[in-house]
Amino acid sequence: MIVEALEDFEDTVNNERIHVKTGEKRIVPIENIYKKKTLPPMVREHAYELHMEKELERFVAKKEAKDAKAKDI
Repeated sequence: MIVEALEDFEDTVNNERIHVKTGEKRIVPIENIYKKKTLPPMVREHAYELHMEKELERFVAKKEAKDAKAKDI
């Protein structure tokens, strides 16, 4: 598979350090790409909103449980 460097980094080939520049293309075996997980996972849309919605639901449930407990006493 041919991949393109998104940023500068140092690579090791045959026990030699090689500086790879942004935009350089290299041939990489597919098993190395998935093994090292160099492909970033897809970002879910509205991840922040979903996180805050879950936090709000937990807060409301906690408050309701606290109020129900207070009524019983």
